[in-house]
Amino acid sequence: VEDLYAKYPDVNALAEASPEEIEEIVRPCGLGKSKARDINACMKILRDEYNGKVPEDFQALLKLPGVGRKS
Repeated sequence: VEDLYAKYPDVNALAEASPEEIEEIVRPCGLGKSKARDINACMKILRDEYNGKVPEDFQALLKLPGVGRKS
């Protein structure tokens, strides 16, 4: 996570990054391709629909790509 935040410090930076760029950093965690795709899609939704803020509503959180009940 530290490397990801160092290169992409905010929602806008992650939303503008390509999934391939994100994948290079998250690959060691496993499932890099799908995680990178979800991170990028989630950041675009946060930027476009929530003014860059994480919604507090649990149901809204569950609608974000890559977010499940355990996360």
